[in-house]
Amino acid sequence: MKLRFTELLKLLKANDVQITLSGDGMAYDAPQGVMTADIAAEMKRHKADLISYLKLKSSLDETQMRNKIILGASEIVLSSIPDNSIDCIVTDPPYGYGFMGNGWDHSVPKTDIWNQCLRVLKPEAFAFIMSAPRQDVLGRQIFCIEEAGFCVDFTPIYWAYHPTFDAFKSGSEPAGRKPSMLLRIFLDSMSVRPSF
Repeated sequence: MKLRFTELLKLLKANDVQITLSGDGMAYDAPQGVMTADIAAEMKRHKADLISYLKLKSSLDETQMRNKIILGASEIVLSSIPDNSIDCIVTDPPYGYGFMGNGWDHSVPKTDIWNQCLRVLKPEAFAFIMSAPRQDVLGRQIFCIEEAGFCVDFTPIYWAYHPTFDAFKSGSEPAGRKPSMLLRIFLDSMSVRPSF
């Protein structure tokens, strides 16, 4: 059994397994016969994430979340946030390019992350999600977001910029000159709202 963190949380909740912080570690309380060797192994494998989740969850109440930017691993952070409690999500997720060979950018976020985003957003709230202009990546991103239940029929926000004219002609930026904003249009973000 190899579960992702969110899958483990769902399994624990479905089986009424209660996990709590205990000193620098954690403790659990489970109905008799529920705690199998596989579940225990998964809890051990995700121990650091479970502890981070419990610490974050215990520190977030509605008043503490007001006007707060929360930074962290999305699976852990989103899992610890109450339903219908966020006014706006602004995110720049991996684009799926495999940027510079980095493993974190091998694919766009899957639907289960967007499901979590939708769960924590208040009704009629917005998510501003950065994307890339390449059609293969953009198409996958939009598909996963819409599959989670977001309305994606908004006109995207475009970032228009142009390197200096000399750089445009030669293909390189002259030393010491900053690019000016103008010409090339890239799809850089789209705003989406939950569809209820």
